[in-house]
Amino acid sequence: MSYVGYSNDNYVFETENTLLYYWSDTIIPLAKVRVTKTQYELRTLVQPGLVWIFMPGVYAEMVYGLSTNEDGELGQDGYIELFHETDTTIASARLRGGYYHESEVVYFIPDVSLKKQFTPLYSLKAKYFFGYTDEPFYS
Repeated sequence: MSYVGYSNDNYVFETENTLLYYWSDTIIPLAKVRVTKTQYELRTLVQPGLVWIFMPGVYAEMVYGLSTNEDGELGQDGYIELFHETDTTIASARLRGGYYHESEVVYFIPDVSLKKQFTPLYSLKAKYFFGYTDEPFYS
């Protein structure tokens, strides 16, 4: 996944790589590496985790890891997300949270999403999220 955003003189460049290892029919270990560049910092996040398959079409993804920037400031970030998939629909609910050590900022971002595929080329995705942090900051 790659993302580029720009708004009100603020920019975000983000890239993420995910490695999955098929270990069993119900447990799939994973590792994620995300690099994010803003006008404030360059931050690298490494997250081990796993995908737990409860039954066909129903699974959870759980990851947690540490991040650091070019000044060596540490952060923590993780989430648990539940999925239900059919041939044409994906529904999910996620709780994400984190903590930045230097600034002592804590954040929580719950979200839900629904993606409906109408044709092999066209789908519609709706997502609702609410973010909470104990400090006003740009991330």
